[in-house]
Formats: sequence, C-alpha cells, structure tokens
Amino acid sequence: MDEKKIVLLIDAENTSAKFADGILDYISSKGDIISAQIYGDFIDNKNTKQWNGKAVEYNLQRYQADTTKAGKNAADIALVIDAMDFLYKENPADIFCIVTSDGDFTSLVERIRKEGITVIGMGKEDASPRLRRACSEYVELDGSNDDGNDSRDKSSKKSGKKSGLKDDEKNAAGKSSKKSSSSKSTSGKNSDKSEDKQNNKKDKQGKDGREKEKKAASGNVSVSEQYDSDKADNKHEKLKEHKEKNNKAKENKEKTDKEKNAAKKNVSSNKRVPLKNIKMFLNQLVQQDENQGKLADLGGIKSRLQLKFSGFDEHNYGYRSIRELIDSETKFLVIQEGNQAYVISEKKAIDHNEEADVTKDADKNEVKEETKEMAVLEQVCEFILDQYPDKKIGRNEVGSLGRKLKAKFNNFDYKEFGYSKLGLFLSEMGMDVL
Repeated sequence: MDEKKIVLLIDAENTSAKFADGILDYISSKGDIISAQIYGDFIDNKNTKQWNGKAVEYNLQRYQADTTKAGKNAADIALVIDAMDFLYKENPADIFCIVTSDGDFTSLVERIRKEGITVIGMGKEDASPRLRRACSEYVELDGSNDDGNDSRDKSSKKSGKKSGLKDDEKNAAGKSSKKSSSSKSTSGKNSDKSEDKQNNKKDKQGKDGREKEKKAASGNVSVSEQYDSDKADNKHEKLKEHKEKNNKAKENKEKTDKEKNAAKKNVSSNKRVPLKNIKMFLNQLVQQDENQGKLADLGGIKSRLQLKFSGFDEHNYGYRSIRELIDSETKFLVIQEGNQAYVISEKKAIDHNEEADVTKDADKNEVKEETKEMAVLEQVCEFILDQYPDKKIGRNEVGSLGRKLKAKFNNFDYKEFGYSKLGLFLSEMGMDVL
C-alpha cells in the first residue's frame, strides 16, 4: 500500500522551535512529507529566529513575512494561500498538518475537510477549542520536555479514533513478541550456560571465604588487611558521631524557635492596637491612592500598616489574613487582577467593572472581525484560482478581475492587507502577472 502524502504547514510565530523534533518525528510516522513549510519573521523576531537552525536540519522551506499592518500578519495570509494552492493541485495531498494554536485558522481547516482530506492539527495546550473540534485529530505539544519529543504523548482526537502513538506501540509490541518467539529455541542453551557460570562463581566465593577463615584462625592476617579493617571501623564511628551532633543541633534550634515565637506572641498581644485605629488608617490609605488615580495594592496596605503600627498582625484580631480583616471590618472591596490583589471603594469598583466590560466587548469584536476577514480571504483566493487555474494572468486582465472581486466580495479590500495594488496581491499568491 502506498504511503500517504502529507503537506506540513507550520505557523512559526505561534509555535516554539523546541517542538520541531517531536513534530517531524510524529508526522513522518503518518506517511511521506511531500512539502514542509514554515511561516514567520525569521530576521527580526527573536523567538521565530530560533527556527532557522531547524529549517536547515529538516530542509524546511521558510517563508519570510513581516507584519504589514496592525492585526494583519503576512505570515498567516501566506499560509492560507499556500494551503489553498496545495488543495487545488491535480494530485492533492492525503493529509494536511497545520501546526498552530491560532483559532483564526478554523475556517481554513473546515474548508480543507470539505474535500474529504484529513487535517491533523498540532499546537499548545491553550489552543482554540474551535480549532481542535474542526481538525480530524489534534495533538498537543507538551512543554515539559525541552526537545518537544513529549508532544506525542498528549493528543486529543475525535471520538472513535485511536491515537497514532498507540498504533506505534502496538507495532513495537508485535516486533517484541516476534523476537521473543524466535529466541525460544536458543533459550535452553543460554540458561544452561548461565547456570554453569553461577555455580563456578559460588564455588570460587566459597573457596575464598574458607581461606580467609584459615588466616584468621592462624593469626596470619596481612598488615594491609588489618589496616583496611581499622580504617573502616574509624570511619563508621566518625559518621555516627557526626549524625548525633546534627540531631542535637536540630533539637536545640527547634527549641530556640519555639521560645522566640512564644516571646513574639506575648509582645504582640501586649501591644495590640485598637481596631478602630486600624480601620481609620485603612480608609485614609485607600482614599489617598484613589485620589492619586491608582489602586491600593493589598500587599502594600499591609506593609504600610506595619510601618504605622509596630507589631501589627491581623491574627491578633481573630483573622487569618489581611484580606479577611478588610472584608469583614470595612466597606472596601478586594479585587483580584492576575496575581495582584487591590483594595478599592465601592464607587471605584463600579467604575472599574464598567471599564473591564468595555475592554472585553472590544476584544470580542476584534476577534470576530479578524475571523471574518480570514474567511473572506480564503473565499477570494478560491475564486481567483477557479478563474485562473494555471495561475497566469495578463496585466490587461487585472483591472477586470478587480471589478469582479469588488462585485462578488463587498467586504474585501486588498489594501487592508498592506498591498497598494491588486497586482502585488496576486504576485504574493504565487500568480504570474504577464
């Protein structure tokens, strides 16, 4: 049976080069890679430049692309165009492998699968759920190993499908069983030989032991043997003494720490500041920070309380943390932003939530807009390739094509993708403008 033909397309700007070995090993086990291409800025982008060495090692074709406009990445556009080009070849590939975690490629994956072609996705653990569902198989690239070889150990596939890695394990198990069956005929001979060796070894050990016993009984022990024995005994005694000293020092340290902690508790209980003073100073700190246009950091609040009231400890007031004290004793709110916690007034909390909602809505709209643009781009590429399957167009035909595109795709404008002329966009697609 002929090996399946595979096209490998890697979004280098969304994938670390440390996974290269694992990616190529896994995909090679699926069939014959007829084309392997990577896309990104391999000159100015520090992370993407790490792919240069892997490109030479595995003969990967690099597509150098710069960001032409904010939010419009030429690498993404080039990957989509090449994918559509491979899809419309006379003998298309049996499998497309697209290495990315970017959900914007979901519509591209769905378009390829409409042609009955398998799409293997590979990417990080936080890859878009939509992208995962669209792929025939999605393999996670595991960051626990530097060389990326563990990427094969985590794969999420659609129900009813088995992991390609499990198939490899089955093949390995089959080979192992064949080897074990072929070695049965010689196992008897080998076991006899090993038994003879063991018996000879035991006889020699017994003989040596008897000779040592005779020496000891007659008092003919050599000076070197006696020295080695005394040296071993001294070493054992020193080790024992060292261990006893360490245990004693550890006990003394624990005792001292307990006495110190007890003393601290007595001092703090004697110097307890009235709770109303704490609340008044808290109010002053939060209002002061908000008047300066910033949020009061929870850790900073506690530090400033300890500077103001020496020996301040929230445990003395029956609370496990400063956060619990603020929640219970004041009208302030404690909010969490990433790893940072802030103390804010109720009015500030309302303003803060409104700003967060506006930001979230803007982010959602931006993602939706970019997804729509990628879908339109794919449709435009498909339309152009249908019109000019040989990828050749005369200069006098470019204007006519532009009018057709404008009539069919109202939302498409090649200038939004950083191209001043339609001819430049066509050249980027791989078209010959004659």
